[in-house]
Amino acid sequence: MKKMNLIISESKKTVPLPKGSRLLARRCCNAVVQMEKVTDSVEIFLTLTDNAGLKAFKADSDQDFDDGVISFPSKIDGEYMKNSASGAMILGDILLSTEKASFRAKTTGRTMEREIVYMTTRGVLGLLGYRYSHDPDKAIICEKVESVMDQLGFPVSMSYLLNNRDL
Repeated sequence: MKKMNLIISESKKTVPLPKGSRLLARRCCNAVVQMEKVTDSVEIFLTLTDNAGLKAFKADSDQDFDDGVISFPSKIDGEYMKNSASGAMILGDILLSTEKASFRAKTTGRTMEREIVYMTTRGVLGLLGYRYSHDPDKAIICEKVESVMDQLGFPVSMSYLLNNRDL
């Protein structure tokens, strides 16, 4: 990969992020793009929102937003859009509920940073075509999430829940 540009914005009033979380999200995106061997420069848009903000976009997505993140790849006719100024491939938009991240952190005893990395990883994988709602992708996604979590220094054994229907 030549260059990865992550544009982070906030929509609605979100739960405050711990210091360093935005840098961690950038490192996470970079790790996923490198793991997937993307060779072009890329742009990713990450919008931090709350549960209501995420739910408002649910109508435009076939994804389950119960895990607090939705991805919208910027593909047209199977090809990613390009930034005309930079030539970078625009992977798309990720909407992440900081409210859900905070809830997950509190109920599982994990850190908010860990939840941001977990959810961001799931979001980038979604931009690259992986869908957790499709059975064949579940195991692959879990392995990829584990790999990124380990690379960024989070305990592998605590990277995802086997039964998270209540989170």
